[in-house]
Amino acid sequence: MKILIQKAHGHAKRHYHKHYKTRYQERAHLVFLLDAALVTIALALLGLALYFRFAYHPLRDDFKLSLITEQTIVSGTETAFSVRIVNSGKTKLHGAKMAVHLPKAFVPTEAPDRYDAASGEIAIGEMVADVSSEYRFRGTLLGPAGSADVYVHFTAQNDEGQSDETLTKGSLRWESNAIETRFDMPEAIVPGQAVTFALRVKNGSALTFENAAITPTWPEGFKLRNATPPLYRGTVALGLLEAGEEVEVKFSGRFDGAADLFRLGAALHGTLRNEAFVLSATQADIRMAAVDLKLEAAFAEDAPVFVRPGQDVAILVRYHNDGVETIRNLSLAIAPDVNTLGEVLWETSNRIASLGAGERGERKAFVRVREAVSRYAVNPVFRAVPQATFSIDDPKIVDARVSGSAVETKISGMARLRAVARYYTSEGDQIGRGPLPPRVGKVTSYWIFTSLETGATETQDGIVTFRLPQNVVWTGRAAVTVGQDLASEGDRLVWRLGATDPHAGILHEAPSASFEVALTPSSDQLGTAPGLLSEAAYSGHDTWTDDVLTSHQGALTTTLTGDSAVAGRTHVKP
Repeated sequence: MKILIQKAHGHAKRHYHKHYKTRYQERAHLVFLLDAALVTIALALLGLALYFRFAYHPLRDDFKLSLITEQTIVSGTETAFSVRIVNSGKTKLHGAKMAVHLPKAFVPTEAPDRYDAASGEIAIGEMVADVSSEYRFRGTLLGPAGSADVYVHFTAQNDEGQSDETLTKGSLRWESNAIETRFDMPEAIVPGQAVTFALRVKNGSALTFENAAITPTWPEGFKLRNATPPLYRGTVALGLLEAGEEVEVKFSGRFDGAADLFRLGAALHGTLRNEAFVLSATQADIRMAAVDLKLEAAFAEDAPVFVRPGQDVAILVRYHNDGVETIRNLSLAIAPDVNTLGEVLWETSNRIASLGAGERGERKAFVRVREAVSRYAVNPVFRAVPQATFSIDDPKIVDARVSGSAVETKISGMARLRAVARYYTSEGDQIGRGPLPPRVGKVTSYWIFTSLETGATETQDGIVTFRLPQNVVWTGRAAVTVGQDLASEGDRLVWRLGATDPHAGILHEAPSASFEVALTPSSDQLGTAPGLLSEAAYSGHDTWTDDVLTSHQGALTTTLTGDSAVAGRTHVKP
């Protein structure tokens, strides 16, 4: 048994030496080398630390650096701060140099004599022992309340050539600003209320800024409608903002949504010495009262495809108090539109003394379309927007105004034909021929002048027809400004003028035609003012509404209204 054990041991020993001994020796060697490297690095770091601790700062206690600021700083007005350096060592310092890094918000007006604005450095040179030097900067801080950091870097060396450096930082802090921006607006509103408010700017500094501009920020639920001066790409340009100048920017918009509080903001920007600055900023909160008045407009009858100028349109204004507050002094209205809408008449009173929670009602109004739609409107739309002004039991809510859902439809165009007869021009030149007053059996010629004015739409297929009375003929002389020449078709003259642009006679010259007629009075017309034109009529197609536009001009006689030179010579003589 012992022999077997010895043989097994010997076999295991040979196997170990053959397969594992070399591998374990190599690993041990690597571990040793790694340990040696780590110990070497640790000793080197310790030595480096001891060097920096005891040998690298030969001047560490030989100078002190501090920043001294004024206690009260007002943005937009001049302030000052000083950098103080003390040679607290026992030997002279050489090559002393300081770099002062000013914040962007600080506009310097006065600096130390040896200050290099480009690099920010001050060459100090020598400093004897136990002596301090102070370097003062004056300037203006710009911007909303906040702080700005000043960094100072100082280097020097002693007589043995040993050198050192130090860095310090100081903060310039301010709470007030001479350049003011503030919102002027109501303290509270109601949902859906349209509000006009102002942002007031006052440059209380002694500086003048170029490229001044206001950038407002609006809360979710506010829709801007208008700004004066106008808003362009989110900014209101003010231009040059001089010292002491005050500016007002007006905004109008509508507040909607479920928020209890809306926060508005605005920042004033400007440039000084070609550098851009944020000069001022402001915020304002406006509270939303718990009121919910619903308004809706509807056509009193079937919705028309279009309406015409001068037409009275019946509108129903429906209202419903969906909130919990009682609404008082409710007054209904239709929002004015100077371009398209005229007078508004209510069938019954549009004032409701009180509207409790859940109560509803309706009122009928007759809204007149303007006879002449504004020259600034092309292809106009009739749009009736219901409005309500009211109050609630909240002292902060005064004359709340809200708008509701509107109804709209197209407004047709308009055509107005005008015709006059003349023997003399308005300048007194004679254009008619023959006896005046006209005589029985004698030929007297007159000129007829016609023109067509149109409304806010384009018209096509325009045609004017003229009918001549007894004893009057066309001489063949005529002139037209547009369309086809005048033509005789049976018992009438026809002028096909075709298409006409909107606002003819207002924005551009009205299409016109003139022609000569000859009157030969008969004996039965003795002592009368015979007719020169029985009628003139226009017909055309409105491209905006597909409406047929017409206009009619009544008879013209030898009375020649407007031609004062023929007064007393209008009736036929023997």
